[in-house]
Amino acid sequence: MIDYPLTPFEERFAKTMLQSERSHVNKALAQVVASLDPEGSFSENQRQGSARFSPDLFFTKWFGNPRSCKLFLFKKNRKVTDIQVAELLSLIQLHTLVCANHTRAKIDFLSRTDFCKAIESIVAVFERDDANPFETYKAVAKRYSDLVQHAAVIENFCGSSVVYIPPFLELRMERICGESGYIHSCGNLVFIRNAYSTTDTDFFNALDEYLPRDGTKKLFTAYTHEDFTEFDRAQKDDLKYGLDDIKFYLDKVYMGTKRLATVVQEMRIRFKDRLVFPEPGDYRITHEAALDIPDLNKTSSLWLIVDRNIDQRGRQPGDRRYYICYDQEHLNENPFHIFDENKPGWIDHTTIPHTLLGAMLNITRPYWRDPKVVICDPFVGSGTSWLEGLKFPNASFMMSDLSEFSPLVTRDNLELLSLASSSLKDYKKLLGGLADELRVSPPKRVSTSLEQYDDAMELYNSIGFDDTDGLNLSHAVAEQAEKKPLEVRLIFYLILRTVRRYTAALDRDARSWKILLSNEAAVLSSQFERLIKLRSSEEVGTSDGNGFTVYSGSYSTACSINSARLRELRQEWSLHQPVTIQDARYLKAHPESCDVIITDPPYGFNTREEIESLAELYSEMIEIMILALRPGGQLVFAVPEWSHTGRQLAPFTQRNFIAHQVLVTAHKCGRHVVATGTQIPKTYVPVSAPYYWESEKALRRAILHFRLAPSSVGIDAGTLANELLYKKSDI
Repeated sequence: MIDYPLTPFEERFAKTMLQSERSHVNKALAQVVASLDPEGSFSENQRQGSARFSPDLFFTKWFGNPRSCKLFLFKKNRKVTDIQVAELLSLIQLHTLVCANHTRAKIDFLSRTDFCKAIESIVAVFERDDANPFETYKAVAKRYSDLVQHAAVIENFCGSSVVYIPPFLELRMERICGESGYIHSCGNLVFIRNAYSTTDTDFFNALDEYLPRDGTKKLFTAYTHEDFTEFDRAQKDDLKYGLDDIKFYLDKVYMGTKRLATVVQEMRIRFKDRLVFPEPGDYRITHEAALDIPDLNKTSSLWLIVDRNIDQRGRQPGDRRYYICYDQEHLNENPFHIFDENKPGWIDHTTIPHTLLGAMLNITRPYWRDPKVVICDPFVGSGTSWLEGLKFPNASFMMSDLSEFSPLVTRDNLELLSLASSSLKDYKKLLGGLADELRVSPPKRVSTSLEQYDDAMELYNSIGFDDTDGLNLSHAVAEQAEKKPLEVRLIFYLILRTVRRYTAALDRDARSWKILLSNEAAVLSSQFERLIKLRSSEEVGTSDGNGFTVYSGSYSTACSINSARLRELRQEWSLHQPVTIQDARYLKAHPESCDVIITDPPYGFNTREEIESLAELYSEMIEIMILALRPGGQLVFAVPEWSHTGRQLAPFTQRNFIAHQVLVTAHKCGRHVVATGTQIPKTYVPVSAPYYWESEKALRRAILHFRLAPSSVGIDAGTLANELLYKKSDI
């Protein structure tokens, strides 16, 4: 056989295949000896063991380095959305580098099953040389290593994903985490096993292999209901259908034949020189004490969680549970996520969440042709898409809305969310004082909060009401509001929120108006408190030069949007006017002006648009948007799919109608719709557009993603229509 000169990657590939064969033989021999000759007298030439390549052992060795196995934990699981996986894949495409030259690597994703089948089929092509099997594997490596050089493996669970990265490639984990909408944290995977087939020995061996022996210690936390759930209810809405579902009861679950509580007690003894264990009880107290222990490595920490597989529909957890231990290295502390769809400046409760909008932006990024991308949202509302777009320093914006309040409320959100911790304390004090004073009957004016409340109520009473349940936020009211101090507008937005959320209760006199407003003020005050803590930590961090600050968090390195940059943008507002008051159809005058149009258009759900005018808008805006895109431009819509409240949704605002309209209109305009997104092989639940986002109280949204090209490079419209229009739904 020819002696092929191999590259370092090919050499490693060939040696790993040979090791997988030898491991298989050794394992087979050991099993035979153990079963037939426990005394060890079984002669060597009688031992049975077939010399053959084992794809499963190859997988274990190929991705055996802990830094090749990454765990990504999501803020919301499959009960809410499936776009978090598509976002993760897009970010990995953007932030995977070749170690040798730090150039961007192309990644193809496979399931574990398909990866092993592919490797096994490649090896089977070559005639085996039993005398020198390494020569066979060298030939395989020379001819086919390029097929696996950029092949990553992903395993998806209900609330997390495990990604296996090939050797010689590296992930920029801090960028993936910090830029994401739905990634909560990420780090090296230490251990994962089906909860029904694991033992404490398996777990201990994995920890022993992973933990360093350099005298430093890592914090180990079992994410249990006993130590967390009772004490984290201030963030219960953030944790619901996310982190709450990966907790477990320490005293009720088993690892093998032992209660997990017993396993943790044994760990305290076995790993006392390498791990720090917080005492049981309120994590807010016990963890603070544990973090002060000398020699503790605070750059990362180990967490033990429980996740589940995904059912066949892809939207609920399955029956299989998995123990997962990962080394949390990066934490996403995007300040906008503290408020999500409830920013301080608030005018409507159909506001799209920051987490979802961030993910919608990220799925478009692998297709950006130029880093100086122009992002457009003609229905920007309170500024969610613009604020999320600020994560990208080279992006410019075309943001508009027909609402007279949109520029003001967006500017107020930017100002409030960019404040330093010292200024934020004043607003927290204002809201806390208002919440307390409104609960006293009659109210005691112990601070100025009630005076500002009176001023805000006067502004609210100047609003006109239409004959639906909408608020007439006119130009005159906007002008009047702009003359008020920011703290008065903040209370005004809070009044709007309370009225819009509790209209039915107030009509029935079911609850006191001031109690409801007090509750909303208390919630917003607690959110400001969280922002103050984040800002205080960020202020001693280091800017990475790309719009992010990296700093030392409680459990790992944290990534946050740079507040100094946000303050600079606030100072430049009057020069650039990033948000304008215009009808969406103004884009007709700006053909081929933007690269991405990303929006959550009005759909008559808790809005005051008349059905005829809304229908006219939809009939015109699709064509205008398509023509406003540059070649290769993208459209991303969040549109209603189902209302849980019984409210009627106009058909022309829904997924099937809009998808069909885009396809037909694109053809009319000489554009072709190009397939987008990464499809996970069907051994797992496929992840592709349209994605879903679920609110149990209001509605289900569908996320539509189109990429348009002017040439014949496209796919058959009928094929795409079949995928977009007839993807199975739970309705």
